[in-house]
Amino acid sequence: MKPPRAGLLWTPPYWSRVDDGYVFHDGYWAEAVGFYGGIDYGYGYGGNGYQGGRWDNGSFFYNSAVNNFGSLRIAHDYNQPVAHDDDAVHVSFNGGKRGAKARPTPEQEMLARGTHLAPTAEQQAHFDMAAKDRSLYSKLNGGEPGLAATSHGAVFAGPGVTRSSQRANNDARALSGGGMK
Repeated sequence: MKPPRAGLLWTPPYWSRVDDGYVFHDGYWAEAVGFYGGIDYGYGYGGNGYQGGRWDNGSFFYNSAVNNFGSLRIAHDYNQPVAHDDDAVHVSFNGGKRGAKARPTPEQEMLARGTHLAPTAEQQAHFDMAAKDRSLYSKLNGGEPGLAATSHGAVFAGPGVTRSSQRANNDARALSGGGMK
């Protein structure tokens, strides 16, 4: 998603385990990436900060080492390898018995309390649409949501949608009239 203005970076939302429940922490736009639970989302968000790109003189440069744009030509990019822990625990929440154990740094706590912007209208539409799509519920999809990425917010089908498994690709072709292969 495009930021509300140049120079801003997205801190992803995350869930944390608190006592016997979970708390949702909203994502936000700010001049630096804050704490997002130590969750490894991939695509440059490895659990601490963002290594997928950077701002330079008002232009955003993508790190091609962690972003795959296929045959799409990106005007501003660089290649800086990022260390990846293949043994990392892949959970989507912080705290509790099996959650991520990361804690915010003092700088990340200060950033969370500081001035930042809420999700854009396009991001909010995407969140709302995802919340209503029952195929994304882990209890219904067996941990395979099928949807890995979209090229535009709030677009979950058609060109620009990346499926996360062959089964999901087959299901999508069947739904679009393309049949199973």
